[in-house]
Amino acid sequence: KKAGNDYVEAKEQYKRLMTDFQEMKVYETFGESAPQAALQIAIVLQTGTINTTQIFTIFTSLLSLTLGASEIMLMMKTKDNEFREASWKQTWILVFPVMFFVVMPRILSASLLMAYSKELVYVFLIIYVIISMLVNLDHLRRDPGHVTLGILTNLFAPCIVIQEGSSYFETSGVTSSILHSLGLLALF
Repeated sequence: KKAGNDYVEAKEQYKRLMTDFQEMKVYETFGESAPQAALQIAIVLQTGTINTTQIFTIFTSLLSLTLGASEIMLMMKTKDNEFREASWKQTWILVFPVMFFVVMPRILSASLLMAYSKELVYVFLIIYVIISMLVNLDHLRRDPGHVTLGILTNLFAPCIVIQEGSSYFETSGVTSSILHSLGLLALF
């Protein structure tokens, strides 16, 4: 009986640690992998040449970004669930492929904007953040920290779920996709 109780307690501690780890993973995923992939692709677009090191770097950054966004979406705590967990099947078979097809266009869009608009990419980023905040104003008033983090991560991948059943995840994801499309249209 004691071994069983110890197992349950250890499993709960593990879930708690993995949930807390997702908050730290946000900064590594979206502060390193996403900008690195976008910048490397922008360099390739500007120079017109690509080498093996760049291919490897882009591939690993995209893989890290997609996996990180998938795990953050599935396992980061929300207002309803302090501890969340996901199996490898959920992560790799269900969410990862879908997230990859969301991440790729956004990374390519950001790369094209970086490569061809040069320093004007900052204007796009400022407009992107302002419009995203205005669209999500009601959510921003309720939880400014998580909504701001969600808006910034949505530049590359939708992964911040503040509360299950809330419209924030869908609204912010659609807003980001529309703003990326408008950015590419402006670039065109």
